[in-house]
Amino acid sequence: MPINFPTTSTVGFTYTYNSMLWTWNGYAWDKNEGYGLIGTTGPTGPIGFTGATGPTGPTGPTGAQGDQGIQGNTGNTGPTGPVGDYVSYWNGQTGAVTFSNYVASFGGKTGTVGAGITSGQILYWSGNDVTGSNNFTFVDPHEVVLTEPGHFTGRLLGAVLVPVKNTGLTLINKGDPVYAVGSVGANGEVEVLEADASISGAMPAIGLADTDLAHNAQGHAVVFGVIKNVNTDAYTINQTVFVAPGGGITGIRPTGANDQIQNIGRVVRVQASTGEILVSAIGRANDVPNIVQVRSYLQMPDGMTATGLVKSFNGLTGAVTGVASFNGSTGTVIFSNYVSSFNGLTGAVDRKSTRLNSSH
Repeated sequence: MPINFPTTSTVGFTYTYNSMLWTWNGYAWDKNEGYGLIGTTGPTGPIGFTGATGPTGPTGPTGAQGDQGIQGNTGNTGPTGPVGDYVSYWNGQTGAVTFSNYVASFGGKTGTVGAGITSGQILYWSGNDVTGSNNFTFVDPHEVVLTEPGHFTGRLLGAVLVPVKNTGLTLINKGDPVYAVGSVGANGEVEVLEADASISGAMPAIGLADTDLAHNAQGHAVVFGVIKNVNTDAYTINQTVFVAPGGGITGIRPTGANDQIQNIGRVVRVQASTGEILVSAIGRANDVPNIVQVRSYLQMPDGMTATGLVKSFNGLTGAVTGVASFNGSTGTVIFSNYVSSFNGLTGAVDRKSTRLNSSH
């Protein structure tokens, strides 16, 4: 029976047929006579080392998109970018923004928007355009300026201020009363110095300085309304404050013989750094002076006497001369043992008031 050898070109290749071993010599199959029968296959040897990884095959087609996952937490806000320039164009155009070219109407109005306005002007509707004026300007978060020839009509929320300039050599502290000594013609500021109740020429006060004023410094004085952030820790709520002798304010009515008495406000918040005073600077001394000078006539209401109080008249004791009448009557007023007779009559004279009605 013929043997059906396999086709091969490898020299030494072996082939077993009916337990006989044949070897290919490159031309023919040689029978290996010296070998006996081939035994059974032995056990499989251990697995050899893993060979090097072959090259990655081409990427397969993209699979179907899966379901959306749960949204993660919001990340931290990034830093604010730089402030951009002011708008240099509108709707792709440059120049004045006009309703006829870009916006059909604004609040139901047509016309030019802000043509010719300058920095600080407050926009308003003029009847034809949205525009601004140098007479109506915004200076800072606390000040809107309305200049001549305009005037303000409406309700105010806040203090009434007057622009001032310290022409003195000494510092005027915030909250100190000031009096007028001149004006700065070009700017309209009032030149001021610190008021002093003991000097008639340094009175009356026109207001309280709203900020510290060094020599030649400009600022404002509160004429009426609340001055804030001053030290009122030494006062009580609703306490009256006066212009003090020597400058500053005091909660005690001045008592000096020549002191000018000016009530300039009331404490409305007691605090060392955020105190507040409701200012009312009426521009004159507003109380009876400590010395009353009587020139011709002094009227004492019924029941007003001076027992234990009147010891002298114009610095002298004894009978009063040079007075035409006293309480509408004539006669001698004797001060020995204080008041021993009144209009020539004797009897107790009881003082029930600290003030006299005087006619100069």
